[in-house]
Amino acid sequence: MKTKLGIHSEELEQSILYCLLWYKDLQPNIHKINEGDFYNIFHKEVFKIFKGMIDNKEELMPETVHPKLKENPKFLGITNKRPLQYEFRGLFTKLRSYSDMRKMHHTAQMILAKTQENTKPTDVRNWAITQLEDVRGIETDSFKNQTERVDEQYEELLNDTGKIVLRTGYPTL
Repeated sequence: MKTKLGIHSEELEQSILYCLLWYKDLQPNIHKINEGDFYNIFHKEVFKIFKGMIDNKEELMPETVHPKLKENPKFLGITNKRPLQYEFRGLFTKLRSYSDMRKMHHTAQMILAKTQENTKPTDVRNWAITQLEDVRGIETDSFKNQTERVDEQYEELLNDTGKIVLRTGYPTL
């Protein structure tokens, strides 16, 4: 299933990488995002290199970046960005938001494909819940609990004739 997916921003990704390269006090935030948060393949590679340097306790700064990376013309796009340090939080939030929207878009496409393949609805729902667990800001536990609560409430309604009387006007159904 092919689709055009424009949920990304080259400038945003470049700005995040610039901040990680130039602002040392922001580097611990590298563990709050991952390679999959970047849409651009080159930006994914740069992020992986930056993260590797930080994980290996190497100093990440323009002087310590590998010369081959610095020679890449695409790297110039990163170093030409000039976001201010205080902008990082907003950039960071937006990057994660774009990443989550892409994950949800992909999940929606796969749900459609699975339903067209006549996959059982409960299997599709359970698969979708596991996929959405990776999306930040969505509490998938609430999906699971919601289903259980609705089932419990329905059972209570069926078993409590007083509620049924109020709802239907008849003592029993």
